[in-house]
Amino acid sequence: MTTIKIPMKLGAFAIGLCFLTTGFAHEPRDNVADGAYNIVVGYSAEPVYAGVANGMDLTIRNPDGSAADVQDIDLDITVLYLETDAMDSKVKASALLTGELRRNRSTPNNFDIDFMATRAGAYGFIIKGMIDGNMIDEKFVCGGGSQNPEGRSFGCTGSLQKFPGGKKHRDDD
Repeated sequence: MTTIKIPMKLGAFAIGLCFLTTGFAHEPRDNVADGAYNIVVGYSAEPVYAGVANGMDLTIRNPDGSAADVQDIDLDITVLYLETDAMDSKVKASALLTGELRRNRSTPNNFDIDFMATRAGAYGFIIKGMIDGNMIDEKFVCGGGSQNPEGRSFGCTGSLQKFPGGKKHRDDD
């Protein structure tokens, strides 16, 4: 067995980098629903890969950044498959998500809905409906389509490396 020693400062930096990159894998947007909320949108698990079950993740905050105490939520969420990761990109396919928008029990201002991206590329979400009587109508696009002033966005969908099946290979042949 091989042991790799990592200097403590480098290890702490790596751990901090992991938290930093995973913490910003969603797009935060302020002043939605006529200023009633700040919301954060992304995938339930990032990075996201085509052909792997995932979902859309939505966190709702008050304008001061505190967790919103959402009582009544009725949203339609449409997933978009886009030609590029630009806000005005051509929509190649779209579908209204029909699963249940679930509230996270441990974080009551966080919701998600399941879906699976079937192709690698640029995806977006249109979120329309009501949150506690406040109308919301927002479009989010991965990567370069971000509308966040700092450019923070959720990642576009990648391809999984496929294991070649049926052909055996041995290094010692």
